[in-house]
Amino acid sequence: TTTNTKTTDTSTTISTTTGTTTSSTTSTISSTTSTSTTPEPTTTTLEPTTTTSTAPPTCGDIPCARDCGLLYTKKNAATWQSICGWSSNKGLCIEGGRTVQRELEMGVCKGEAPPMTDRDCRKIFCSNDCTGECGWSRNYNRCKLGAFTNPNTEKDLGIC
Repeated sequence: TTTNTKTTDTSTTISTTTGTTTSSTTSTISSTTSTSTTPEPTTTTLEPTTTTSTAPPTCGDIPCARDCGLLYTKKNAATWQSICGWSSNKGLCIEGGRTVQRELEMGVCKGEAPPMTDRDCRKIFCSNDCTGECGWSRNYNRCKLGAFTNPNTEKDLGIC
């Protein structure tokens, strides 16, 4: 866009009288303005689209046999299909395995503590506290995995 403007102003007159001499001055102001505007180029940049997704859990991510695939039974053997199944030998959920009834309580299921180990039982020093999967052993005089504490005969043994 181009605009040309011409302005002229001749309205200024100055008169001065000194003694008997009079002088007049007239000024004319003239100006020309030229404006040119060129539109600024515009650029639109689009950010690349990013799509995120969460990968589904793999069989190995499932710690509880109850949650590991569909239960395999003799009744559903002909139609049974499942991606994951429990491996008793490995003690974990695997791809291509099958979970059977006797395995349903294996693994670490929600709301349950992980199974005790003998190392966990060794941290218990008093027979009164040695219960559950651990039991007091008089032979070893300590709490041991798989042993049984008799509350009548094995009371206050060890460091209580």
